[in-house]
Amino acid sequence: AVSITHADCRHKICLSSSPINIVGERIFCAPNRFVVAIQSKKGIMDTVIG
Repeated sequence: AVSITHADCRHKICLSSSPINIVGERIFCAPNRFVVAIQSKKGIMDTVIG
């Protein structure tokens, strides 16, 4: 499972997101402009942060 454990944005809404572990689930942080997504092992990318 993946979860957010630290955030330096003001509201820290992503910290309250439940851990994700199913393909297609996502955690967003709009102020920091990042998305954490669970993808299939068949996909080309393993991890995307940015």
